[in-house]
Amino acid sequence: MKTITFLLMYYKPENHTINYVYNPIINDYIKQGYRVNIIVPNPTRGLSRAKIKEYQNKAEEKIDENLLLYRVNCFTYKRFNKFNLLLRYLSVSSRCARKLKKIKSDIVFLQTSPPIFYAYKASKIAKKKNISIVYNVQDIYPDNIFKENKLLYKIIDHYQKKTLNNADVITTLSDDMKNTLLKKGEFKNKIKIIPNPVTFKVDQYNKQLLEKVSIDYSFKKDKINVVYAGNMGYLQDIDVIISAAKKVFKKTNKYNFILIGEGAQKERLNKEVKSLNNENIKIYNMAPMELSPYIYKLADYNVISLLPNVIYTACPLKTAMIIEADKKVIACVDKDSEYVKELNEKVKELIVISNRNAEKLAKELIKRLKSNEE
Repeated sequence: MKTITFLLMYYKPENHTINYVYNPIINDYIKQGYRVNIIVPNPTRGLSRAKIKEYQNKAEEKIDENLLLYRVNCFTYKRFNKFNLLLRYLSVSSRCARKLKKIKSDIVFLQTSPPIFYAYKASKIAKKKNISIVYNVQDIYPDNIFKENKLLYKIIDHYQKKTLNNADVITTLSDDMKNTLLKKGEFKNKIKIIPNPVTFKVDQYNKQLLEKVSIDYSFKKDKINVVYAGNMGYLQDIDVIISAAKKVFKKTNKYNFILIGEGAQKERLNKEVKSLNNENIKIYNMAPMELSPYIYKLADYNVISLLPNVIYTACPLKTAMIIEADKKVIACVDKDSEYVKELNEKVKELIVISNRNAEKLAKELIKRLKSNEE
């Protein structure tokens, strides 16, 4: 029986959205007859201090006959700041990768969280042990955080290229991301494009649950509901939606903006929304994954927004679910990207707005309102 070892950043009881991507892959390997190991740091995300402490003492856990979990105790901070986060990332990268030395495996599955050094260190160990390497690139570092002329870019990119060279198979999410990776070296023959699937699929929508979600998240039947649901980090540029909403409210009260999610910018965005003092824009905590299809289905417009050039280094996880909802989509994304071309072929109606252009977004919404009223 062959063994594959996954080096992950999150696993139960942490409820991270990426689990909805990796859990089905793990289950598929088990169905194919593989024995699966998972190496993961001690859980911290979204857990109470007592729960974090409890898991620090759990080192090995047999989940199933062919699924073994290794939890590695890593640096755990009590107070969040960027320095503590860096220490956590470095600790995870070093300690979890070292765990691979003690485990027998035929294949190792690496991914991109935390950035670069986790995958690099594990790939180095796997190469020495003659273990085949599958490198799943969900985000391309350092391209999505630094400009090419920066020293940090050059340092981190050096290790990214080494990891790509070490890999036997590289999987990524889109043509845009593949093209970015190809600028780093001759990897064409080992790159496979495997888009993330629908993370939670609904075969038939429950009418009662649709109504409940509509009430809980302030959907309004007499308004046009514009929805952003997803990560609220810096790269997602939620500000473009809020700025457009401000401009729209000066012209009409026919639009209702609903923002749902979590992330590094959430607290600031929450204050911004409250300062508008308008009942037609609200911000909510991240919804449970099982409600996401209902939220996207209830929207009149689902919004995908990213800073310039980010689409060439990452692909929003929610894309497949938004396509599945079959509603109108607003994409504040680089117009010339392959992502926009593919989206245009798959959604009911696509409005493409250049990145960070709140003025254009507001004008487009007003224009569509007027054309509907005529």
